[in-house]
Amino acid sequence: MAPRATAARRPGRPADSRADLRTRLLDATAVLVGRHGVAGTTLAAVARRARVTPALVHYYFGGKARLVDALFDERIAPVVAQVGAAMAGQGDALPLEAIVHAYLRAFAAAPWLPPILAREVLCDGGTLRPRFVALVRPVLGRLPQRIAAGQQSGRLRRDVDPRLAVVSLMSAVVYPVVAGPVWRDVLAVGPGEAGTEELARHITAVLRHGLEARHA
Repeated sequence: MAPRATAARRPGRPADSRADLRTRLLDATAVLVGRHGVAGTTLAAVARRARVTPALVHYYFGGKARLVDALFDERIAPVVAQVGAAMAGQGDALPLEAIVHAYLRAFAAAPWLPPILAREVLCDGGTLRPRFVALVRPVLGRLPQRIAAGQQSGRLRRDVDPRLAVVSLMSAVVYPVVAGPVWRDVLAVGPGEAGTEELARHITAVLRHGLEARHA
């Protein structure tokens, strides 16, 4: 029986061109950038973690700069958009519980993100800080006005600065997640959905006590 003919491939085209291969490469990049930073992440290391050749990384992304761009645009930006969507359409109200849950659930679904934030956004000189600030400004920039509106309506305390209230809100949500490995070791605060929901209830209760007006 004659051997079956195989279709010829164009030169340079990888044999495995499935969509999940690009996903694997971005998954590997997200983990490595969280561990080693952008500067410490090489295309060779991404290839090893994704179990492909470095040439395949070049085929999909062309170089490290475009790989980092794809990480930001295709992984980080959608998480911010998800949180922004959860906060949009709330009018002038400040639904603390919805905001806290949106952030913590987004972090729980993207465990690779907190290490990246710690290394490449929160630290001085972080490679991704300028782009991240530009990305979150439309989402967070509206919160002071909404807090001020809540103060005018009597729902929120009038003796707090709306801008500093946003700082407190973000600190209460982001810091416990970014410092999660420390809290797990020191206080046995475990990860997982149950831990996320418990943390969300706690943060919401603390923020309500500090921000919401008390009525006789």
